[in-house]
Amino acid sequence: MIMKNTEPLHYRPSNTEKFKQTVWIVAVCTLPVLAAAQTPASKLRETIGLDTIGMNLAYVEQQLGPAMRSDGNEHSFMVNGCAFTLTTDQQGRSIHMVEIRTSKACPFTMGQFLSKEDSTPIHGLTFQGVESIAGKWHYKASCIYLCGNGVPSHVYYWLPGDNANRNIEVAFGRDLDDEEVQPALQKMNDRLVAQLSEEFVQFGQFNCLPNKGNEVMAEAMRSVQIDRVVFGRERIDLQLGIDCVEG
Repeated sequence: MIMKNTEPLHYRPSNTEKFKQTVWIVAVCTLPVLAAAQTPASKLRETIGLDTIGMNLAYVEQQLGPAMRSDGNEHSFMVNGCAFTLTTDQQGRSIHMVEIRTSKACPFTMGQFLSKEDSTPIHGLTFQGVESIAGKWHYKASCIYLCGNGVPSHVYYWLPGDNANRNIEVAFGRDLDDEEVQPALQKMNDRLVAQLSEEFVQFGQFNCLPNKGNEVMAEAMRSVQIDRVVFGRERIDLQLGIDCVEG
């Protein structure tokens, strides 16, 4: 008599099914790792500020990740949507200047760039707002009006370095090529020419003699929003194309 085996057969998955199970487990496990790659806003605030001047570029990259691109000694970053550029020495090591493009993604406040506490966000701040927090200083510009092709055109509210901020110059600026700013520029140019001279504007003498044109520039730019913050040592005005010919 032949007896049939009535015990249930043990299920043995095929190699293909094992592979599918393995891939599924790996995929589930890697999801939290990808989510954790986001740089915390607190780390961005801690790393980028007046203390960044003099830091090694390698340290910043260790904290925030590598630069998105490098062009000579300028290294551009994009961290959580916040864009900024670090300018180093010729060896590409020590940071001499920082330029931040203001946006909602940049979690910086005015107090990080001044020698006092202030929690006002830099995004959306007007030149008048900057002046009310930083105090009365003066304006500088690479060019004001009809600058020509290829000529950088920016205006800055300039804070000279002092002992309180380790002699780091800070400038709050705006790109003047934006059509939104053109009415203010026209107004500024016309008043400076009328009160002083065309040469005063053409040769940038307002950069040499800020007391002569400062009130006119302040009045024209008061409601214009800044779009960048620049700070550093070693004559950053020259690095930004700001110069003058004294008359």
